[in-house]
Amino acid sequence: MTPCTEQVTEVTFTVTGDDDVEGITVTGDWSGAIDQKGVSCTTDASGSCTIEDRARQNDAGSATFTVTGTSPEIPAKSETDESVSIPG
Repeated sequence: MTPCTEQVTEVTFTVTGDDDVEGITVTGDWSGAIDQKGVSCTTDASGSCTIEDRARQNDAGSATFTVTGTSPEIPAKSETDESVSIPG
């Protein structure tokens, strides 16, 4: 039996604007090599948050994270999808 190794796949989002950008929850779904729904993170004082997931080594391929919402809701003015490659 081959041991299952994991690697962390992460996507970092930055919320920008004139208003306070700390404490905004970014929620979305992974698709592709990672299939996980309803993943979220909360922005820090700089407006950044990182969403990560663990992919098994045999899950090589590409994965896309799509933002499905923010709380409080903010207007979408920038890219809301991010694709990453997971090496085999």
